[in-house]
Amino acid sequence: MDNAGDSRIIDTDAELKTEGEAYGKALVSFLKLAKKPEAASSPVAGEKIPLQNAALYSSATEKEESGRVTGTYWLYDGLTVNSRCRITNKAENAGKRPVDKYVTGWIALG
Repeated sequence: MDNAGDSRIIDTDAELKTEGEAYGKALVSFLKLAKKPEAASSPVAGEKIPLQNAALYSSATEKEESGRVTGTYWLYDGLTVNSRCRITNKAENAGKRPVDKYVTGWIALG
């Protein structure tokens, strides 16, 4: 892709993209690079989550669990603090105020 002949062959954005991807794959192969693992998705408010005997905490920083929960719950607001998220027991409760009325507790992610 360094002369007029190449420019005539690769004359659209789609062709340029295809050629660029081919060069990238060749470099990855030549350098023996490993594919990075995909990052975990961020929690989303209202997301449905099945729980099986999951530890429940009264806050994001509480060291002692306050109980255990099993069943279907929903992420209250998707906020993650100290690798924990708030959950609620009904989809329609996600994000409602006051928080203390609608949040069941905090669970550890992962």
